[in-house]
Amino acid sequence: TRSVRKWDIFAARLLLVDGQYIMSGSVFPYSIRMKQNILDDIIDEYREYQEEFPDGTMDIFLKESGDIFNFHWYFPIQNPPPPLNLHTSSGEPMLFSKALFEIKDKDAVRTGLAKIKGFEQNQDEDDYIWYDKRDNDGDAIVLGRVEIKQDKLIFECPSKQRLEKGKKLILKALSDAVVHKIDTFQDPIEAMKSYKESSTDVPANELPMDIQQQVYVQFMQKHSEKWLGEKIPALNGKTPMQAVKTEDGRKKVIELLKSIENSEEHNKKHGKPFYDISWMWERLKIERE
Repeated sequence: TRSVRKWDIFAARLLLVDGQYIMSGSVFPYSIRMKQNILDDIIDEYREYQEEFPDGTMDIFLKESGDIFNFHWYFPIQNPPPPLNLHTSSGEPMLFSKALFEIKDKDAVRTGLAKIKGFEQNQDEDDYIWYDKRDNDGDAIVLGRVEIKQDKLIFECPSKQRLEKGKKLILKALSDAVVHKIDTFQDPIEAMKSYKESSTDVPANELPMDIQQQVYVQFMQKHSEKWLGEKIPALNGKTPMQAVKTEDGRKKVIELLKSIENSEEHNKKHGKPFYDISWMWERLKIERE
């Protein structure tokens, strides 16, 4: 009860004691994302059970097959999923890619970078973000980043393909101002492993929590407003606003909202910025269970 948050799921054996059902002391907690898989597995196993015992009820089946819940608890621990095949938003295999240039004329570099389409100066004059084409809302995918450090220009991208494309833009615009020296690449999974091994202490965020909360809420508000009108694969290509018009679609939207809300509840529990999505239930005209 100290760790459980809204929409968390768990399995427990119910015991009838003095006319009341109480939970046994053994509880199996699961991620809410496992809910449907567990239910589907129970239904499949129960159907097979009924072939042998036609009169068997679900209660009797569950009493005899409680190991199903144990299995779903330990199996993900003993058999963690294989490393993800990570890809960028445009579908290229993700590979941390970096190009190093030697600067011959720093003023010419700053002037040239400002003229490259999609390269926008960040708050720091020596820091540039490479954006894709912006949409009608002014949003754009980040393709890469350029940083000027003393007499070096460092260009970073999440894929080898993007690095090659960006290098051509840089060399064309800064042909007389920089000299390309070397490219380096690192697998993202290996990079994460190296980070975990090299530092067990995560640096404290410099932003005060109230500022982090404010920024997170602003981001999530914009993202959530947009999400309501986006076509979602899990909703068979319909938007949440469209899906709630059918009984099946409504059930799927409810499960998605539960998953989002569950994640935010855990953020709150762990002292991270969190977002209240109660308005989304109201906007979609769904009453909470």
